[in-house]
Amino acid sequence: DDQEATLDYILSKMNDNVVKVDMFHRLVEHNDEYIYFRTDHHWTALGAYYAYQEICAMTGMEAAPLENFEVWDQGDFTGTLYFESTKRNQLRIDTCIAYNPPGDLTTYITDDKYGTFETEVLTDMTNAGMHAKYYVFLYGDNALTEIINHDIPEGRNCVVVKDSFGNPLVPFLTQNYHKVYALDFRHYRTMNLQSFVEAYEIDDVIFGHMLGMSQSDDVNKLFERLCGFK
Repeated sequence: DDQEATLDYILSKMNDNVVKVDMFHRLVEHNDEYIYFRTDHHWTALGAYYAYQEICAMTGMEAAPLENFEVWDQGDFTGTLYFESTKRNQLRIDTCIAYNPPGDLTTYITDDKYGTFETEVLTDMTNAGMHAKYYVFLYGDNALTEIINHDIPEGRNCVVVKDSFGNPLVPFLTQNYHKVYALDFRHYRTMNLQSFVEAYEIDDVIFGHMLGMSQSDDVNKLFERLCGFK
């Protein structure tokens, strides 16, 4: 489908209380750069950085320069499209690059199996299999991730309602918020979004999921449950 038309339609249905972030034209400006993987459906960390820049521009925040982040080259990467292809030997293998955020950061992950544990914002996956390199970002899709930037204790708090597209976006937001929560709407079951905002003193709710998710009836049912409509 025409993604620009789809986004225009979605944004036209939102009221003035919603900050509308135009990702389409921001990314088109960088079409000649490596902003999407070739063998995977996700954007690269560079594509996510341009999304972060646009979020900051639309909300009056200053985006941290990309050179402030430590470059983590995770090596060769083969994504979901690679394994669906019948001509894999003709595909150009990807490279997975991550950008490690600076600062005094503490990260907690709550998953469906092990409970809550402390980890790092990025997980070094250089020695992992080529198919697993995307796990460098937030260690994959977990129900809830909390990142605390102790360098800005008086800063605002945000929650990113996300799928896997949000994973490389979240680390950049640590430079503008005291606490960043990443809530994966496919796995989180504890409370609805309004209760979460109140309990965790959230200032900004950021929706960071792929466009296709907005066009799925099953996914919209998950959003309805999360938002407490049903």
